[in-house]
Amino acid sequence: MEKEQIESKVKEIIATIADCDISEVKEQTNVTEIGLDSLDRMELVMDLERDFNIRVPEDEGEKALTTQDFIDLVENHLTES
Repeated sequence: MEKEQIESKVKEIIATIADCDISEVKEQTNVTEIGLDSLDRMELVMDLERDFNIRVPEDEGEKALTTQDFIDLVENHLTES
């Protein structure tokens, strides 16, 4: 999967969970600033795991705060698969 495809899909998932327009989701966006709380972030990690067929350790998912953090999580775990 291409980097641009990963970024686009991660942003789409974040926008869906945050119930916001995808244009509001930039790489540097802290997901808490667009309304995601800790439960939403857990849902985000589970959606990423399902959609990208990866496993993210809980501690890594908890540390991710920005859109880029979540993109990096996916990219790192895709290369491990």
